Amino acid sequence: MQRLIIFLGHPTYSLSVVLFTLLLSSGLGSYTTRRVEATSSSAMVRWTLLLVVVGAAGWLTPRLLQQLGETATWARVGVSVALLFPMGTAMGMAFPIGMKAAAGRAQVLTPWLWGVNGAMSVLGSVMAIALALEAGISASYWAGFSSYVLALMAFIGMRAMARRPR
Repeated sequence: MQRLIIFLGHPTYSLSVVLFTLLLSSGLGSYTTRRVEATSSSAMVRWTLLLVVVGAAGWLTPRLLQQLGETATWARVGVSVALLFPMGTAMGMAFPIGMKAAAGRAQVLTPWLWGVNGAMSVLGSVMAIALALEAGISASYWAGFSSYVLALMAFIGMRAMARRPR
């Protein structure tokens, strides 16, 4: 979003475009996981897709935005949506699959995990801004990517626990 504020030329555009696109695409991503079992190969494929899409976007976005910065506003909005939609869809899959893995081992933790998710969402957004101010937008982005790598490692551990008999 920080990069898109500059690219779109106005904070209102970037807030509207980013929030709408990420809410729509992450909802779609979440919806696609309704029949995915946490222990299935499909779950691992989706996690791999998430890392590939977010990693590729992190590499591609600065280059693309620099080259297209002078285009018309409607074109910049379209580019922004095209960049965000695949990321939002992939990111929307992670939480439901992770919750299924956790519920497979300890259903009683579900409300607690929802609370942790909410708290980390708030903390993560504040930390992203602080890190961007201190170290730059790219450092903030790659720290977020690293968080997904850590989440994948936790998912792999939880998935292994879910497969074991109690």
